[in-house]
Amino acid sequence: MDLGKYGKAARCYDKVLELDPENASAWTNKSNSLMNLRKYHEAIECCDKGIELDPKNLTAWIIKGKCFQNLFGKRQEAIECYDNAVELDPKCVDAWLNKGTVLWNLGEYERADECFDRIIELDSRNIKAWSGKLDLCERIIMFNFANFQAWNNKGRALRNLGRHNDAIRAFDVSIEYDPRSAAAWYNKGVALYDLKKYAEAIECYGKATRLDPSYAKAWYAKGLALMSRAEYEKAIKAFDTAIRINPKCTKAWRAKGLSLRALGHTFEADLAFAMASGLG
Repeated sequence: MDLGKYGKAARCYDKVLELDPENASAWTNKSNSLMNLRKYHEAIECCDKGIELDPKNLTAWIIKGKCFQNLFGKRQEAIECYDNAVELDPKCVDAWLNKGTVLWNLGEYERADECFDRIIELDSRNIKAWSGKLDLCERIIMFNFANFQAWNNKGRALRNLGRHNDAIRAFDVSIEYDPRSAAAWYNKGVALYDLKKYAEAIECYGKATRLDPSYAKAWYAKGLALMSRAEYEKAIKAFDTAIRINPKCTKAWRAKGLSLRALGHTFEADLAFAMASGLG
């Protein structure tokens, strides 16, 4: 929608409000049009009216926050708006992302990272959140090159952005600074698995589980890599270990069932599938 259309839309909402001045949705929609016309102060006034009429107006809080973001010296006010938005809906990705961006611009990197992590919990493939985490990691590394955790997190971000080879290089740096990091070995294994380099992935998962024998995710991942090489008996042993550590690991039960079926052990496979189904 071009600026002329936003102006026309705002005038349409004015006509609606003449007929129904208590229409919270019309106030909110008008605020959105005004925001896109860069009339931020007027937009905020409309948001306030929409919120007054409907205190649970999530969209109005987000638009108000965006307006404050675009006004000099009003970033703290923007954060307060996004806090109100996530209080209304803790799963609102837009509010978490905008809050994280504001905090990043304020130099509050740890709090920004918490926002990006929250988004990833809600949507593990959210490109903007992973890009935000990547930027944070690169800034940390700029000031402390030997920060192995930052390199590990950078690798995770790169992998989720589809840059697997760059991710592997980041994990290698993390491992160089902390060879006993089971998480870095595991994450490198995941990146290698994505590239179908199963033998190398198995080696990484093996190192992760030797460093941390209770690392259920690594045992499960190792089982998947072994399955991909049709090494079903070894895969079953890996899944069994994951299940001993975490008996409620539905994915491990299901993968064990698939491995048993591939070996022709139908009855045992059905038992494993039943366990997976029972766990939901």
